[in-house]
Amino acid sequence: MKKLILLILAAALLLAGCGGAETSAPAEETPSPAPAEETPSPTPTPEGLTEEFILADRTEEIRDLVAKAAEGASLQDELARVDARAAKYGEYVAMADTQSDAAQLAQWPLALWDAELNSLWTRLKDVLGADAMKELTAEEVNWIAFRDEAAAEATEGYRGGSIYPMLYSLECARLTRNRAYFLASMLARAISEPFALPEREICAQYLDTAGTATVFKRLMITQGVESGYDAVLYVAGTGTIRGTATPAGEGKILFESDNGGIAAEIMYGWTGASFTVTRSEGGPFGLGAVYILPTAL
Repeated sequence: MKKLILLILAAALLLAGCGGAETSAPAEETPSPAPAEETPSPTPTPEGLTEEFILADRTEEIRDLVAKAAEGASLQDELARVDARAAKYGEYVAMADTQSDAAQLAQWPLALWDAELNSLWTRLKDVLGADAMKELTAEEVNWIAFRDEAAAEATEGYRGGSIYPMLYSLECARLTRNRAYFLASMLARAISEPFALPEREICAQYLDTAGTATVFKRLMITQGVESGYDAVLYVAGTGTIRGTATPAGEGKILFESDNGGIAAEIMYGWTGASFTVTRSEGGPFGLGAVYILPTAL
């Protein structure tokens, strides 16, 4: 029963995220248009997942889906189409009878978002200037490394367990989806097309790398094991604090450390987060300290 609950939870997180709202977006906010007309469906789901279905290579299917998603569509509709397909793949994961089957199926939401990311990247190269593309390329190389590290951090509690490969793949898929939306917003600005970013999930990671491949600060917000949200802030040279995170609306989260000695206000959005200490009973995280994390994963 515990395995089944974890499978369903992981798939649900991929399909619906952790909820929440974002404070700001790099693209102009406009009302979301109605979903585009559906693209052809992927391989029909059998009533029960057969071994042939589970082991099927969906590489060509995904390539075709991504190409069709962009045909005659706005970027907003294109991303909505890819989201719908990722949801379908997530349903396959939730239907799996074993964790090994779930791990096999969990690779496809990630492959789908990777393919969409590559498609957006190709179009960005066509419209961005050489200097802007050089800067974005360096950022993208670091993002790939940060994504894998962030996924490992978020699923650390399950490492070594049979469920870990599935959770790791789904977390990578979720982070890649975030990156795809962010790049789509950049492309939309470059071609002067309206684009509205979705609500920013509460469950997320934010980094301060100072433009390098080193993480100097990390804020990680995850779903609690039983309920609510957990948060961890790491600051190089200062330390790490863990606690609970309570959504407070308008891109705001209230933090309370596990020992009750520190309270903080977290503001978050697509362009990063801040962590401001509002109560401190001493220690390295003093009252009024503000930690800025400008990279949102």
